[in-house]
Amino acid sequence: MISYNSYCQLFGESITAYGIKFTAKEVTGQSKFNTSADLFRTKILDPLYETTNKEYLNRLGTYRVTIGSIEPNDLFNMSLHNNIYPFLDTIDFDFYKSKGIDKVIKAVPGIENDETFKNLKLRLDTAKTTAEKKKILFEKQYLVLRNQLILSRYDVIEKPFSVDKKKVTKATAELKAQLDTIVINNNIEASANVRAYLSRLADEAVIIKGFYYDARLDPSYIGTIKFYVKNTTQINVGNDKFAYFLKEYINSSTAAANTGLVAIQLTGTYDKSKVSIDSISTDLQTKFNVPADKAIKVAASVSVTFTRLETITFRNQFSSTYVIRYFTSKIFDDLTFSDQKFLGTFKAE
Repeated sequence: MISYNSYCQLFGESITAYGIKFTAKEVTGQSKFNTSADLFRTKILDPLYETTNKEYLNRLGTYRVTIGSIEPNDLFNMSLHNNIYPFLDTIDFDFYKSKGIDKVIKAVPGIENDETFKNLKLRLDTAKTTAEKKKILFEKQYLVLRNQLILSRYDVIEKPFSVDKKKVTKATAELKAQLDTIVINNNIEASANVRAYLSRLADEAVIIKGFYYDARLDPSYIGTIKFYVKNTTQINVGNDKFAYFLKEYINSSTAAANTGLVAIQLTGTYDKSKVSIDSISTDLQTKFNVPADKAIKVAASVSVTFTRLETITFRNQFSSTYVIRYFTSKIFDDLTFSDQKFLGTFKAE
């Protein structure tokens, strides 16, 4: 039998998202769903891991109990939490100072002149303790800046890709059924031709775009993590939930960190110029001899159906991002074999 790797070399990897099959070649231009970095990778997740919109990034910095498991466990993603985690906060604010703030400045031109940004930077620079910095960062007025700073820990490559019309037909099956019902209910003569016309209109008017995300923890952030783990001889667990999870991860010989991932998302809309009431009504009258009053009524119903498709079906169906596979940095993987010492036992408050 042909091996999985040989199969991928010959035919390429593929996934199914939103009921549509995509090959790695048409999404990434390559035969596999790989990341830009040379990292250990899982098999393609089956089923794909569904997250809401951009929340897939929250999976970065988590870990899996074993290489083959899928469920993510909290670890460095706890930077998102408004709690004091002494060891994690030390790593984060070291990175923010050395690189994170500069990444935000590069990503948002002119932000260095923003008064809120300057105020936050000054307060963080003059804060005496890491705990104080954490409390400052999570103040309400810094919500947007906080998210930008936390996101600086990630490198994300966003690649749009086109979805060919043959695949769009699968996404428009329900729409076509609704258009069929409109024709049948209105008892239009030569309805087969009218239904064929509306079916073509559905495929031509519906626009589906895809986005492929290649995301990973910033290598400098991973380097900062490694520095503190390797050079902190004793970590006090106490009531620090992050330190507890770090201990679980480092003491495990099977755990694998999610330091990188690739994911897919689709967006759906339609070309409103193709489905205006006037244009559909005119077509029905001139091409199929449908009486004007009935043509206008059908055209209005068709227009409403397309609008409902966009506002309900597309926004619901395409509101998710699907993680395809996880990656683990070789550098980060070394942490699982550390002789790190932990003091105390975690006690929930």
